[in-house]
Amino acid sequence: MSDFRSFIARNGWAKILLALWGLTLTTLVVIKVFFDPPDIPTGTAAAFATLFALPPLVVKFWQWQRDKPE
Repeated sequence: MSDFRSFIARNGWAKILLALWGLTLTTLVVIKVFFDPPDIPTGTAAAFATLFALPPLVVKFWQWQRDKPE
């Protein structure tokens, strides 16, 4: 796991790709939930709520990784 974190820390394009993946995933889920609203099952609502917990988690991980001494 340390290799993965160091790879992400060294490569700016990898950070950009991860951010774009997260934004794309969030956008697709929001479009799915709001443009097909008649029947939103419990599983979809739980996944939707979990999806919105991911960006703050990623930001905190990035801050922790950035402030961590090498």
